[in-house]
Amino acid sequence: MGQRVKISDVPFASVIAAVMGVISISVFAGTMYEALKIFTVYIFEDLFHYRLSWLETIQDTFLIIAITMALYVVFLLVFGVLVTGATRRHVYGGMSCIMGGQTSAIFLMVLTYICHIIWILIISACIIPILLYVMFIELCNQHVFNKKAEDIKFCMDLSNFGIFSNSSQKIVGGLTTTPLCSPTNLRRMCTRTEESGQLFIVAYIGAFCASLAMAHFMTILAANYTRMKLSKELTDYRNAVEMTS
Repeated sequence: MGQRVKISDVPFASVIAAVMGVISISVFAGTMYEALKIFTVYIFEDLFHYRLSWLETIQDTFLIIAITMALYVVFLLVFGVLVTGATRRHVYGGMSCIMGGQTSAIFLMVLTYICHIIWILIISACIIPILLYVMFIELCNQHVFNKKAEDIKFCMDLSNFGIFSNSSQKIVGGLTTTPLCSPTNLRRMCTRTEESGQLFIVAYIGAFCASLAMAHFMTILAANYTRMKLSKELTDYRNAVEMTS
């Protein structure tokens, strides 16, 4: 019987959502950080000699968001433990505690909804590098891959993508940029593009799963709010019975 009570005190829904959230956020953070590093350092800086400082800012921003979200998921798990089974009866036993628990649940629902919206925006943003990956890798398949070095007559000019002007050289951030024509560098670029593109896809999946975890937590918080509301009504009823008896 004691073992059953312990099992009933485990917030399985919160645990599942937390595990899914932490894993998906960790996958997103790791793959997105590495993909942007490959894109900015190994492709643009090493090959095109072009520094994308704003992408580095986005890289750090995504990392900060991921760490914050992971900590928030852990906090939601702790809250789920406090409002489950016998723990709820001990922590939220009094009327003021129940009211505080209801207020906390409402606040966390709103905050979780905002986090859910943020992940939807991140998912939308992840589509952009995936589309770029599809375009770049298609060019690589046509002009670079499965070809000998002497047969490669292709030059990668990023001005075709609206990144540079139509001039052959341009000083950007103090660095000279030129079209990429060397077969060796083209192969390096295509290999790095393939690596970063796959990581972007995994990051997209991670962001999608993180969004599902937030939606799961919203459902859990709504259920916890209902439980505490019922606890308040039962407490009011019990107090009324005691006063009349």
